[in-house]
Amino acid sequence: MSVAVIYEHTDEGTVALRAAAAAADPSEELRILSTWSGSSASGAHHAEHEAVRTEVTNTLSATASWLL
Repeated sequence: MSVAVIYEHTDEGTVALRAAAAAADPSEELRILSTWSGSSASGAHHAEHEAVRTEVTNTLSATASWLL
């Protein structure tokens, strides 16, 4: 089974991410759905994706199984 959370790169999003991680059993995968700014600037989507990935990595434990 998986646990899903909608994550926005805000303080509230971090709280939701931590709550979802706490609710997930260690054997479950945490599926993270992220909001995007929609910017069409060259490389903006990639930079935003990497910022979210970094935040998730820093927020969750090293043993958490997650998919962004």
